[in-house]
Amino acid sequence: MAVLIGTLSTAAAAQDMVDCVLEPASRVTITSSAEGVIRDLPVRRGDMVDRGDLLLRLDTEVEELQLELARTRAGSDVDVRAQQTRLSLREREFERVKRLSDRNVAATSALEDAEIELALTQLALEQAEFDRQLAGIEVRQAEALLARRSVLSPVSGLVVAVDASAGEYASEQSELMEIIETDPVNVEVFAPGRLFGDIAVGDSYEVTLKPPLEGSFPAEVVVVDRFFDAASGTFGVRLEVENPGGEVPTGARCRIAF
Repeated sequence: MAVLIGTLSTAAAAQDMVDCVLEPASRVTITSSAEGVIRDLPVRRGDMVDRGDLLLRLDTEVEELQLELARTRAGSDVDVRAQQTRLSLREREFERVKRLSDRNVAATSALEDAEIELALTQLALEQAEFDRQLAGIEVRQAEALLARRSVLSPVSGLVVAVDASAGEYASEQSELMEIIETDPVNVEVFAPGRLFGDIAVGDSYEVTLKPPLEGSFPAEVVVVDRFFDAASGTFGVRLEVENPGGEVPTGARCRIAF
């Protein structure tokens, strides 16, 4: 029994207990790429959001009208059909004058005039088709401008601050809310220099929450700094903890045994 206790004590002493902090994978400050009055604000502080969720929507009345106008213009082929009809008439007129010219009934100038009118009508049809293509592009532009009125979450995570209200005016410089990405959670450690070379990317360690919190969970090393802090003689290590359910609290202090 004494031998077993001695062995366990030696193993415990061989481990270095190092303080650590749990940090979110990222902090995102939400701004708007457009300006306007906030119409909808469906999220609140403390809400969990998924990537792509609607965070807020600005007033869209003008943009919706512009999109409707662009779609109406793009959906009309009246000008194209009109130019096609004119072209058909000009082609028949040109063939008629050409037959007369071949029989020396029509003057050469009449044939030249008919040929010019035919060429101009062909160009007018090409312009009408080009204008319709532009109308299609204007629809996509209007759709993009309307989409800019909605702010979507760039990450999945926790809303930790909301600094806007429905009815307020939002500018492109306004910081509207903050979201922290909670899966994975980063474990930030400053390890003593004597452990340099013993810790490698891919290693797994157990992380334990410090009181008053309780619990432990595995973490994997993802970054080992290759430089030291001269004042403390430590080097940085980052581990990651999978946190799909959000149970691991960010901002909490912890300990890790190397």
